[in-house]
Amino acid sequence: MLDAIFRQCDPAFFIPKLKDIHNYKYNIEDLIDIYKRQIHPLELVSSDASFQSIEKIDKVFSKFVGNSVWTEAIDLKVRIKDMPETAVSFEPEYLKALERVFFLRHELVHNPRKNFIFTAEILKDIDNADGLLFAVDVVLCKVLADHVDPELIIADGLDGEPSGQT
Repeated sequence: MLDAIFRQCDPAFFIPKLKDIHNYKYNIEDLIDIYKRQIHPLELVSSDASFQSIEKIDKVFSKFVGNSVWTEAIDLKVRIKDMPETAVSFEPEYLKALERVFFLRHELVHNPRKNFIFTAEILKDIDNADGLLFAVDVVLCKVLADHVDPELIIADGLDGEPSGQT
């Protein structure tokens, strides 16, 4: 989603936020290497963003949302149009579940145990974390839509012809 923000949003929206999410200073040798490898500066920002904790995710995406991305996602209510019975909301417990999933991932990668048991509680955490990430995607897709780069032309249908919209 961070790459999508860089590709699809108006640069005037994200450029002022870059120094808050990537404040690494480069020396001249680094800059020469970046130039030789033809690395786009926004690739450096994306590659430096480690999304292995809820705090790091919130630190980056809250800059674009204007509020905690978790608060926005947890406050969200989603349903299929004209089908009120499909309404779902996302509970604060889902954030705790995501945190437990990150911890479990860390343990499995860095300290694997032979006696690990996949439990129903772990499956519930994964399901709840997945629900929260769906809500975050909805929140971030709204950010993308609200700040689309006016230079982009949206194609109309499958024929690839511009619709005249920006």
